[in-house]
Amino acid sequence: FQWRDVLILFSEGQIAEDYITALRDRAIPLDVRLKVTGPFDSECFAWVLATCRLLVDQADNMAVRLCLEYWPNVGAETIRQLRSLSIERKKSLWQAVEIVAKNPDAHRSIARRRSVSEFHAAMTKLLALREFKEMVPAKLKNLPDCVDDPGVKILEAYFSEQGGKEAAMGIREVLGNFENERESGRFDVTEEELPDKVRVMTMHSAKGLEAEVVLLPALEDDLMPGERGNLEERRRLLYVSVTRAKRMLIMSWASQRTGREIHRTGGRMLGKKRSRFLKEMGE
Repeated sequence: FQWRDVLILFSEGQIAEDYITALRDRAIPLDVRLKVTGPFDSECFAWVLATCRLLVDQADNMAVRLCLEYWPNVGAETIRQLRSLSIERKKSLWQAVEIVAKNPDAHRSIARRRSVSEFHAAMTKLLALREFKEMVPAKLKNLPDCVDDPGVKILEAYFSEQGGKEAAMGIREVLGNFENERESGRFDVTEEELPDKVRVMTMHSAKGLEAEVVLLPALEDDLMPGERGNLEERRRLLYVSVTRAKRMLIMSWASQRTGREIHRTGGRMLGKKRSRFLKEMGE
């Protein structure tokens, strides 16, 4: 193998620092690309995608939460109160929003009831849309600063291409197809010539890439999936990373670490558990 045939992928860029130091100490040539700068890595794209996911599944609490985060005047405290209400009533976050929106006077403890009601009204209008070509432009009325975002433009064009197919497929299928094509690297620009160096990247930034040998280190449960993010999204991210290996795949995790702050609690060595995803694979 040449160095360029090796690809090392991390779930988060910070985790890679100790590994990069160790590899450089051994004079291994590295091409480090940990900062994700693709068209789908902006806040705008994340917000519009979250809105699409909300339209597909109102029980997707992470999508609803991201939408609430971009909505004007809602704020972190109101989101916390809505989450508490959803837990108390054993409802989804969207159902908690509906409860407040339909009877705001009965929930005076919610900090920004009017903004919650406005959010509910706007999302309900989006839920009523049936033509694919209308969906992204309608979302952008609430996100005017995102109109020229590259990733949002790609998503808008993709939905427009599906115009006229509404009788044959729903938004769930359109969004699923888009996600699959995005993961496959259809929308990414790939390099024709790679330097003869080991590529060190995040799982997110490796879209469209393959290598003879792929290493996936640091697969501890607190890092993959970790405490943040959609569980299904993280599971898919790991699965796609696994499929990037042409000939050899090496996955590893550590029962203890003494590295930088992301591996430590109060300066002490931290006991670790292997990722639940490895258990699902039978590893």
